[in-house]
Amino acid sequence: MDLHDYFYFYYPNKSKLVINALLAGLSIAEQQTYVNRGTLDFMISHMAINSNINSIEERISLVECATLAYTRRDFAT
Repeated sequence: MDLHDYFYFYYPNKSKLVINALLAGLSIAEQQTYVNRGTLDFMISHMAINSNINSIEERISLVECATLAYTRRDFAT
């Protein structure tokens, strides 16, 4: 299985669905801080920012949102 098949099976429509869902999960700033923590846990375990799974643009936007989640200083993050 090559890289394209891997993305198609595990991350269908990755650039639209998966990345946007991660960005939305990281940008939640209200009472749902566990969503931020769950999103960060998923990124740590299944979709590391520095892996070859993400393009440069996707890495930049994920790092921006993850940094904003950390600067809010929620207890979950």
